[in-house]
Amino acid sequence: MSCDRIDLKAYQWGEASPAEAAMVEQHTASCAACREELDRLELTQKLMQAVPDEAIPQRIAFVSDKIFEPSWWQKWLRPNPAWGLASALMLVSAVGLNMLYRPEPLVVKQTSGVSMQQITARMDAELARRVDAAVKQAVSESEARQAKLLKATLERAELDHKAELLQVREEIEVMGKRVNTMRVMTARADVGDVR
Repeated sequence: MSCDRIDLKAYQWGEASPAEAAMVEQHTASCAACREELDRLELTQKLMQAVPDEAIPQRIAFVSDKIFEPSWWQKWLRPNPAWGLASALMLVSAVGLNMLYRPEPLVVKQTSGVSMQQITARMDAELARRVDAAVKQAVSESEARQAKLLKATLERAELDHKAELLQVREEIEVMGKRVNTMRVMTARADVGDVR
């Protein structure tokens, strides 16, 4: 068994389980290095137990302590039980004053005898007015969009028509040139001057 797997400190301080303690005893019986380490741990434990308990020494006063001492107003503002009592008294007095000077509750008086039917009629009229306004606005926006589309379509058709007219004129000019060329050739053939 390797020495790395043995926890001698836990065994010495009584923190090892019974199975681990048995493994440590078995291993130290055959390993001299671990047995020496266990003897050193036992000696350290006995020396620590032999040292008497002493009181913790008090802090030594320094010359600079007076410099770091808080001023009177810092001492006065330091939290203490009096502040808790003062805040509790202020809270109780605020609640008491609120109870004494509470405003009268708001009472809603029925002013006019408006019935539910009248309220419903007013609501229906307002709703109808708003719906009519929204429909008129939507119709006017739709008509404006349609007019814009129609104008764009007409402009495009006019441009297409002009392009077609130019193409027809060019074709007529080409045909006229061919006809003139054929006339010249025919006139030359009649005269007998063919080149």
